[in-house]
Amino acid sequence: MTLSARRGSVCRVLRVEDSDDSHTRRIRRSDCVLPALIGIVGAVEIVAGGYEPRWVALGMYWLAAGVLCARRIAPLVMPPAVATLYALTPLVGFDASGPGAWLLLPPLA
Repeated sequence: MTLSARRGSVCRVLRVEDSDDSHTRRIRRSDCVLPALIGIVGAVEIVAGGYEPRWVALGMYWLAAGVLCARRIAPLVMPPAVATLYALTPLVGFDASGPGAWLLLPPLA
């Protein structure tokens, strides 16, 4: 039993600790590199392909790519969130089955 557990401090017991000092869970810049690259490639495809409505398509695609940044914080929430955004895209006025860039997001999730 640890000293903090003996003292009854629940906050100290539940703190996330790694081998390299105390560590809080947060999104790192390195977690956003690949989703950012995929977001840029998808944005170029959506704009160059002339898909309409453009801002709805870009917004939903960037939102789904942004969810991929949380892969270390919420690994079990990320795949259903990306799938939900893909499924909701037609409801906001854009058919997500058109651009091929949407094929990159679910496997990465």
